[in-house]
Amino acid sequence: MSNSLDTLNHEATNARLLAGLAGPVLLGLGSGISVSAGFGAFGFSVLLDGIYASTDCPLWVSQALITLLFYAIAGGWAGIPLGAGTLPCLLLIGPAISYGATVTPDNLAFIGHLAAFAIGLFMFAFGISLAAAAALGPDGITALSLAAEKKSSLSIPQTNFLLNFAAILTGTLLGGRFGMATIAGLLIVPVLISHMLPLLRHKLSLQPGLAA
Repeated sequence: MSNSLDTLNHEATNARLLAGLAGPVLLGLGSGISVSAGFGAFGFSVLLDGIYASTDCPLWVSQALITLLFYAIAGGWAGIPLGAGTLPCLLLIGPAISYGATVTPDNLAFIGHLAAFAIGLFMFAFGISLAAAAALGPDGITALSLAAEKKSSLSIPQTNFLLNFAAILTGTLLGGRFGMATIAGLLIVPVLISHMLPLLRHKLSLQPGLAA
């Protein structure tokens, strides 16, 4: 019995580590593919663009500062820890976005660009859900969403919607650009997360209570 339990624990840990690594990559790829498909950027990219337009602050600097702020709030408010998933989030999301932005060929017909956008949207939501389900130290937005889930009645999809809405509104006021992907991401991504996250949490737990 003990050996069987140890095997389950080991398998669950490996699965969560893989999810914590794959989540940020898929999140970044999905965001980049949406941009390369010509449908614009998702929520917080509008805020980063607005900060750049109004202050000339490099995107990576504002992204790093906002991420650190969200980590500080999530940790101080709800004790959401940094962990094995934190470093992949900090190091992989940016390069994944850059790579994803080169994926969609320019000479595709509209239906091809639309299909690329749909794939990117799904990958974006799936990446967020994987990182949240792994609970190993998610990206800043997901960390704040986990904190709100723990300390209030807001679910992760609800918090994701509110954070992205605030980011889009602020970014637009600062001069940030938005497109169809911005609106679609705001409305559709929380719905996708609400379906994906419970299933992924169940799959990654392998036994009740193992996954955070």
